[in-house]
Amino acid sequence: MCNERFGETMIPFFHPMLYQRDDGYDYLAEDYSFCQRARDCGFQIMADTTVWL
Repeated sequence: MCNERFGETMIPFFHPMLYQRDDGYDYLAEDYSFCQRARDCGFQIMADTTVWL
């Protein structure tokens, strides 16, 4: 959690991260790091592949 001293705490869900593997570290960009944090909390990551952008 960040910025607690300003009265409204911010949780940087999309902040990039370094993820430790057996043989080193991987840099995870914003969307990937969000998914990794969700996985670490026990959520299953799903994607709707029927959506066209």
